[in-house]
Amino acid sequence: MKIDNLQLTAFSSVIREGSFEGAARKLHITPSAISQRIKQLEDRLGQVLIMRASPCKATPAGIRLLKFTEQIDFLERELNQDLGVLDNGYQNHTTIPIAVNADSLDTWFIDVVEWVQNQSNLTFDIRIEDQDHSQALLRDGNVVAAVSGSPTAAPGCQVESLGTMRYIALASRCFQNKHFTDGLSTETFSKAPMLAFNHKDEIQHSFIRLILNINLAPPVNYLPTFHSYFEALERGLGWGMVPAVLATTLNDCKTLVNIAPNHYLDVPLYWHRWRCSSKNLELLTAAVRKYTMKSLLPH
Repeated sequence: MKIDNLQLTAFSSVIREGSFEGAARKLHITPSAISQRIKQLEDRLGQVLIMRASPCKATPAGIRLLKFTEQIDFLERELNQDLGVLDNGYQNHTTIPIAVNADSLDTWFIDVVEWVQNQSNLTFDIRIEDQDHSQALLRDGNVVAAVSGSPTAAPGCQVESLGTMRYIALASRCFQNKHFTDGLSTETFSKAPMLAFNHKDEIQHSFIRLILNINLAPPVNYLPTFHSYFEALERGLGWGMVPAVLATTLNDCKTLVNIAPNHYLDVPLYWHRWRCSSKNLELLTAAVRKYTMKSLLPH
């Protein structure tokens, strides 16, 4: 079944913009024209594709179609770039949406961005997402590639191992003296505040389970930025897991100590990307391989 490109464009624009009115403004047509195209597309496929809400969202069938639509759009922009077709008189730039966990972005992925931009006209739309949750963005078609903690390929994607990111537990010396003078135990871990980037960040809990083989619910401070997280560590607001590649630099300031020098947590990382022929994705994947070899431990 051949699907009309104008209907697909209207559909994806509604999801991206969150409303029929927003899609109409973007495409320079009327909201009624958008509504008509969506109705024709839904009638043709025999399924409701959009939940009419604020904002509008794709139904399960719409999510599958959105991924297909995003792939067509991505490859079309790449083709225009190859052919030298200009967009409104300006040089085309293909934007690649990617999901990356915060620690990878702060340690090695920015090197990937720099290398790729020096080789091409690509730009990036990077979504910060925990490595255990980034696959959802791939399944929904919101990103074309992702750094993930899962070795299982998302539907329509291929996956390869990147290596292991090692984490160690750091805290300020004052915090250690206050909370862990009696060592690491169920009692001390239950009372000592810990730091996390957000509610999806489970790495501190995983570390406690590794040491004590028990689930605990200690008090938590959530600090969603790299700067605030490490400032909180230095100010003694909690203990937290830090990539070992950063630990040397942080320990140079002499204010942070490893509270469990005989323990560490290794987190395997995987690279997921759409299973399609794309020179831009190949270039990006080559850069990812290049810099993970320098920054991550082998599995």
